[in-house]
Amino acid sequence: MCPGSAARTMSAMNVHDLAALGRRSRPHRRPAGPTAREQPPGPHPPGRPDQPVGPDHPDRGLVGRLLLGGLVATASAVPLTVLTALVLSRSGALRDWDTSIVTAVHDQVVVRPTLGRVLGWLSVVTHPNTVRGATAVLVVGLWRGGHRRRAAWLAATITLGGALDPLLKDSVERARPVFDHPVALAPGYSFPSGHALNTMLLAACLVLLAHGPTHGRPLRRAAVWTGAVLLVLVTGADRVGLGVHYTTDVLAGWLVALLTVAITTTAFESWRRDAGLTPSSPETGLDPDPGPAPEPGPAPGARRSQP
Repeated sequence: MCPGSAARTMSAMNVHDLAALGRRSRPHRRPAGPTAREQPPGPHPPGRPDQPVGPDHPDRGLVGRLLLGGLVATASAVPLTVLTALVLSRSGALRDWDTSIVTAVHDQVVVRPTLGRVLGWLSVVTHPNTVRGATAVLVVGLWRGGHRRRAAWLAATITLGGALDPLLKDSVERARPVFDHPVALAPGYSFPSGHALNTMLLAACLVLLAHGPTHGRPLRRAAVWTGAVLLVLVTGADRVGLGVHYTTDVLAGWLVALLTVAITTTAFESWRRDAGLTPSSPETGLDPDPGPAPEPGPAPGARRSQP
């Protein structure tokens, strides 16, 4: 072999070796995006995207809340319907039972002028107009605090329930109790009690609105429930103690209020679901608001600039 051909052969071998060495030293590039093995777990199993998984699926939660609202509405509507039918039929047994209770209470109050004055003062504090004023303050506070959907729900619930009071009174036309020496007098018809209806509306709305913020705070939640129950019971006792309502008038007011709250809350939840909003839960309460968006942090490996 001549020297020239040997040199060319060595040069070709050197080039081949360098190319092979470059291929071995070049880093392996992975395809863009996660591989099939690294796909993050999604809300549905592979191949079955139409079936929800887990107990926290919004559709299941919505059905549960709608069923709960329907149960509350039924539990209020059925006894209210029965009670109204008995009053309209002028049931003698119901009249005797109502009269015996209001007469016994009246006999205890009429001989205690101080107690009568206290009950009269409570009647002013729990008046429907007072409840509407307190509701207006709450609505404004919720609206200015950014909870506008809650404010609209509260205003609609109190307005709807309050409008039912005169409609039912004029439909049933039940006369108020009559005494020779009345402790107090009130105009209009007796069934249902407007005081009892409106205070129950406010109490139920406060419990629902405070349920989320008091999650994990049992003392505060107990305080809210205690205040709501006391407001309702004191108002009912005040109406019977003054001798301006029968016991069944107070019960009817409570039932109308609970029925109203159940209807408006169920409708509100259904609208929120259609709007694609975050579903509520016993932990988050009525109309949970999304938390504040986290502030973007520095990129991984980035160096912070010195001030």
